Amino acid sequence: MVRFGYIILFAFFALCSCKEQFGDENLVVMEVGGESLYLKDVLASIPSGLNAKDSASAVEKYKKEWATNILLYNKAKENMPNTEEIDILVERYRRELFIYEYQLQKIKQNQKPIKQKEIEDYYYENSDIFLASETMVGGFSVVVPNDNPDLKELRKLFRGGDENMHDIEALCVKNGLRLDLFSEKMKPLSLVKREGMQIYDTKEFLAHHRFFESKGDNITTLLFINSSIIQGETLPLEQVKASLETILIERQKNLYLKKLASDLYEDALNNGEIKQNIASK
Repeated sequence: MVRFGYIILFAFFALCSCKEQFGDENLVVMEVGGESLYLKDVLASIPSGLNAKDSASAVEKYKKEWATNILLYNKAKENMPNTEEIDILVERYRRELFIYEYQLQKIKQNQKPIKQKEIEDYYYENSDIFLASETMVGGFSVVVPNDNPDLKELRKLFRGGDENMHDIEALCVKNGLRLDLFSEKMKPLSLVKREGMQIYDTKEFLAHHRFFESKGDNITTLLFINSSIIQGETLPLEQVKASLETILIERQKNLYLKKLASDLYEDALNNGEIKQNIASK
């Protein structure tokens, strides 16, 4: 019987390229405990791009899961005659879901973009909380095969730093090398430091040492550091801007939801919807 079902499904998917071609989508393909599974629901569950065999397997899996879910639900109801507590939880969840969706809708309707000045003001007012948990550096690096004929020239250009950026980029493009730029978005020193690089994470050392090199058996890593933030120092605004925007968006949402709830309560008090100090009957 199952085999025959597969044959039918193979035929369906082989002959049809889209669900409209299946004909009557209200066809009932399975019934369990008085509930019906329709063809349209089965079709909607099948990921696009599957071949006939995989589609047939997906259909059988969906049917089994659908039937099992109903059987488990019915069995649970039979063995839990006292459902009052569950009904209370369901109603509570239903209310919370309605409230959540309503709040989400209102936020979408009233949310305003965060201005640059808001970000800057929050940053400077709270700069003491935006401290580097480890030493961060800005700069650029590249990994070069040791047999690359332009390695010597790249080494020379790297020693010159940012002023040679145009020539560095040109040589990297010429040789198909990936130039890693992190001057604006700084990286932890631990991520850019390579074996053999004598780098000390002190302000004085990083202020006077810019170029570093690590040579392995097959490759050489060149690194130039043009800025640094030592562990415990305040991170630059650009480094934390994305986080700041997220913080301000969440704060804006919370303030709006508090005002929404407060206004709703006050309106209900004023129009008599809320009645207080009611004498017992």
